[in-house]
Amino acid sequence: MFIRLFLFLLHSTALCSISIGTAADADSTNIPYQIDFSQAGKDGKAWLREQGFRLQRDMDEDGAVQVTKSKDGSGLCFHTDQPAFAVAVKDGLSLKDMEKIAVQWRVEQYPTGASWEQNINREAIMVTLFFGPPVKADRFYLPDTPFFIGLFLCQNDKVNFPYSGKSYRKTSRFVCLDSPDSGTAIVSNFKIDDAYRKWFATDTVPPVTGIGIELDTSGLDKGQSKACLKKITFYRNEERQQDATLKN
Repeated sequence: MFIRLFLFLLHSTALCSISIGTAADADSTNIPYQIDFSQAGKDGKAWLREQGFRLQRDMDEDGAVQVTKSKDGSGLCFHTDQPAFAVAVKDGLSLKDMEKIAVQWRVEQYPTGASWEQNINREAIMVTLFFGPPVKADRFYLPDTPFFIGLFLCQNDKVNFPYSGKSYRKTSRFVCLDSPDSGTAIVSNFKIDDAYRKWFATDTVPPVTGIGIELDTSGLDKGQSKACLKKITFYRNEERQQDATLKN
């Protein structure tokens, strides 16, 4: 379900150093879930499948998109030499009371011409968070989807600005977390609960139920890009967790 929705959403929108682990590897108190991409082998796509990601479109095609271990062994790199649209999605999660997410990543090559500010919705890398169950779409011909927030790195867009899509305007936001120079590894921190409550005007933040990794250079003249992921780490809101424990 998430796969189909994710593919549709990313094509209908307009306009927060690397290693990833599993939930079993994470600290069950403050860090309930972590993906450490430095643990991947040479076959990046095979490793993603082993971690429960489903590969779609060009991510699953031979030669269209390469997913390889970085030369320094710090993570996985996603790169293409032609226009491409590639998606990997992991659903079936239930991460409650998440305060923030930290993404360790870098862009080696930004796709020429990409600019969400100019409604050219393309990027070298995006991490998408899905929240809760699907809800009714804003148009009768669209599939129902969970609320979702897409996080990416950019060159030509506003930083920390919540872009809305052409569809699902009430249930989706896209935000460039940072604008680092090419080749610069950074850690981007994104306050999940604060952003969700503000952008969707609610006091209740559903659990994170899915994670997507996407690169999109489709429709661009050259379509070349390269970006690397090292680690994605979720941090629990300890105060909310303690309140829930006391109430129980």
